[in-house]
Amino acid sequence: MFVQALGWEVPGVARDGVHEEDQFDSEECVYVIAVASNGICGCARLLPTTRPYVLEQMFPSLVQGARQQRSDRVWEMSRLAASAERGGGRASRSLRLQVFAAALGAGRSLGATQIIGVVSQSVLRMLERSGVALERLSSMRVQGALIVACSVELKAGPA
Repeated sequence: MFVQALGWEVPGVARDGVHEEDQFDSEECVYVIAVASNGICGCARLLPTTRPYVLEQMFPSLVQGARQQRSDRVWEMSRLAASAERGGGRASRSLRLQVFAAALGAGRSLGATQIIGVVSQSVLRMLERSGVALERLSSMRVQGALIVACSVELKAGPA
């Protein structure tokens, strides 16, 4: 999705034509997968911040001086995606929001009280327009695109 479809250059990513795997994929990760009749159509990855994670390792300037987390109560969400081929436009946005909500629920079930991560400006706008209460931590430009580190506090109950 990210390397092949979006053309991202992600260091350390192994590709076999179907799978993308980086140094953060491990047995400690939790993957939230959306499945349709024609296959996987959405995903998100949760990483414990008790080990190296994307925001800390790949974007240290976004957490420099504040907010660098190492806690079993804080998990990082990455690789949030929904396939445009399986519905396009609004359907993909709706699916991405469903995967996001499911990932928050999964984080809560893992004992997380906070989810952190890096998102593109377009994903940030989508989440904010949908009423997601998130805190913007910092931002920077990478390859011309604005990315934003953000945090979501998890409350008890359903996502």
